[in-house]
Amino acid sequence: MYLGILIFYGLAFNLEEGWGMNTFVLTTYLLHRWSGVFISFADLKNETAINGRGGRYLEAQVQGSKTQAEEGTLVILAAGDRNLFDDCQSCFQAMGKNSFYLGEVGNASKMNLVLQVMSGVTLAGLAEGMALADRAGLQQKDVLEILELTSLACPLLIEKGKAIIEGGFSTQLPLQHMQKDLRLGMLMGDSLELPLPLTAATNELYKHAKRLGYGEHDVSSVYIRTRF
Repeated sequence: MYLGILIFYGLAFNLEEGWGMNTFVLTTYLLHRWSGVFISFADLKNETAINGRGGRYLEAQVQGSKTQAEEGTLVILAAGDRNLFDDCQSCFQAMGKNSFYLGEVGNASKMNLVLQVMSGVTLAGLAEGMALADRAGLQQKDVLEILELTSLACPLLIEKGKAIIEGGFSTQLPLQHMQKDLRLGMLMGDSLELPLPLTAATNELYKHAKRLGYGEHDVSSVYIRTRF
């Protein structure tokens, strides 16, 4: 998932023009005071440029829903400058319940894609299971109640299962964002010569849901596609 708008103060940095004084920055992917510090919430591949100008670079990704962001319970995945990671703990603690340092730049993005692939495939399984139950004449609320008592139960499945039953699909994570992450996960697999057949099939499911106009709806709206 992606954070909303964050505001920064102090020194602003432009990769082409260098440092600018007394500039306020309004952006969706930068965090922390501009005092030779650069934290990216996207893999901008600017570590060399930042370090070359005397700055410090930290890549960070977040796992969690819109509700978790509002509650400050996100999970933060970081990679890059270890000292900067330690310095930013107070910032991370304000946004998330846990933060993890994963080594060199790029590892946070890789970890995020691994988790997104697992989430996307799992949600597709939930959607198909709920569609199967409906077609078989079973009550979906019974499915969810029983699911909660099994080893399959987890917050993700319960939350999205309720969304499917209610049919509202209030957006926590847009379906189009999940589809993008599945696509990027497959590209990562290709670069490592690792087949990801389940991810590929799941990606097609989400792509079809996007074509049906559900890209900006919550990821749980993939259920609508599975009913066909």
